Amino acid sequence: MSDPRIHPLSSHLANQVAAGEVIERPASVLKELVENCIDAQATHIQVTVEQAGNKKIAVQDNGIGIHPDDLVLAASRHATSKLSDSEQLQQLSSLGFRGEALSSIAAVSQLTITSRQNQQEYGWQYSNDTRPTPCQHPIGTTVMVQDLFFNVPARRRFLRSDKTELQHITTTLHRLMLSQFDIAFTCQLGNHQRISLPIATNQAEKQQRIVKLCGRTFIKQSLYIEQQYQHYHLTGWLANHEGHRPNTDIQFFFINGRIIRDKVIQHAIRQAYFPFLPEGRHAAYILFLTMPFDALDINVHPTKHEARFHQPRLIHALIHRAIDEALSPAIAVSTANDKDSNNDVQTPLTNPPSVKDSYSIDKQQTIPTTILDGHPIYQANNQTIPSSKQQYYQPIHQLLHHRFALINDDTPQLIDLYPLNRCLIVSRFKQAISNNALSTRPILVPITIDIDTEHAKTLETYQAQLSSLGFAYRYNAHQSTMTITQIPSLLAPYALKSLASELINHHQHLDCADNFITHFITALPQPPIRGLEQANQLWQDSQQLQLDNLHQAWWQELDIERLSALFTQNDKSSHHHSPSSNT
Repeated sequence: MSDPRIHPLSSHLANQVAAGEVIERPASVLKELVENCIDAQATHIQVTVEQAGNKKIAVQDNGIGIHPDDLVLAASRHATSKLSDSEQLQQLSSLGFRGEALSSIAAVSQLTITSRQNQQEYGWQYSNDTRPTPCQHPIGTTVMVQDLFFNVPARRRFLRSDKTELQHITTTLHRLMLSQFDIAFTCQLGNHQRISLPIATNQAEKQQRIVKLCGRTFIKQSLYIEQQYQHYHLTGWLANHEGHRPNTDIQFFFINGRIIRDKVIQHAIRQAYFPFLPEGRHAAYILFLTMPFDALDINVHPTKHEARFHQPRLIHALIHRAIDEALSPAIAVSTANDKDSNNDVQTPLTNPPSVKDSYSIDKQQTIPTTILDGHPIYQANNQTIPSSKQQYYQPIHQLLHHRFALINDDTPQLIDLYPLNRCLIVSRFKQAISNNALSTRPILVPITIDIDTEHAKTLETYQAQLSSLGFAYRYNAHQSTMTITQIPSLLAPYALKSLASELINHHQHLDCADNFITHFITALPQPPIRGLEQANQLWQDSQQLQLDNLHQAWWQELDIERLSALFTQNDKSSHHHSPSSNT
């Protein structure tokens, strides 16, 4: 270091340093340019890429264009038309706002901007360090980037092969195309790959775009969801229980039209998908969340892929519930068909992810009812299993269909975990009522269902009983709806819509709390068992609560002699019907 004195960086060097944060590779350039087109209210964007973006990236739009007096300023650092005061920074609606992209690109490439606004007869063109000159150009803007990183050889050496860089470009384009159904795209990637997508205005056209970008299989194995809560609106497509994938190539989450990678969102999705994702497989989804601009902070990272939420728990709860409700029918169908299924023993599942793995939570705060951070289906009993029980009851070694457990012992035993869990919930619920120790949880994102006047009046007469059982609700007579606002903590893992429906269906049992609890819990679709650890906990807790008198409902010994006789009978039958036996 020849001169240890502090001195300001030159403008050109400062821009090259800044470019390192914004422009990582050719795909980064493409992202910034296309986002500028979107902010310019374009309805058609054309992209041309040569040599994986190293030689040329050109993006043309039919947007509002750039005033000729602003062309030089557009390529200057911290210059933008999208932000003028600090108040706007708190509720950003544009994709870009930093004023860094074009200046960063200009610092590491040969940049040319050509633009024409609606009221102008001709366009104007600007290149690095030159004066704008008039030219022929349609309304809109064309930005051409040539010889990327020509003056930063160290960065160019870190680029991967053309095939890899082109794959990054394709992935970036897919994200942008999925985020803006109201924009047509025409893309030429090299000499062979061409993508042409018209504007998609209705559901069928949107699905057709998804088919072109993600494949027909995804649409065939996907569900469309829509969830509304106050000013938060979640829509999109997610793979059903058969649509899991070996990689994460179809995982797109957009907030206000911007692709976002966030730990809170990722955890909510993983948590909702966990019950039926085989180990090593991944969920697939294309989801869109629209929310108030002032309820999130995008000014976190130069790439603007990260965000901070003012209410992360609300976001988590909304996403988790929407996915859980959409997938629950698929799980229920799978459960109902267990008896007819020919699938072999399921491989053990890994433990469900924990919220703490994704984002920190203040220990003094409580997690709302719809955020399930790996808690078991019930509150675990802290008592230890008597030694005699520990010696006799072996741990569960295998799950079948996520429901049946097989215990290897001198006498093999088969356990149906769903009725076992139901017995445990009923027992704990009744104990809590008897001991006046029932805990409740408010619903962060309340569930609303339709209810007729007759049922509403009936529930109103049982309002005191419902309150003593831990339920609270609001009735809207004008809209004929009921909104559940509080539930017993024991029932947190159950689908909220099922809870609300069964409350109405079993109101006739509310005169007797014990009777209601039994009928109500029995009617609820059971939450899926989340792996061997939870199955073992269920089994251990059944011993602690001494549910032996209920064994007939969920526990059976496997009679080895009867099993042997069954196979012997099958063997004789096969010999009887074989060709040799008929000769």
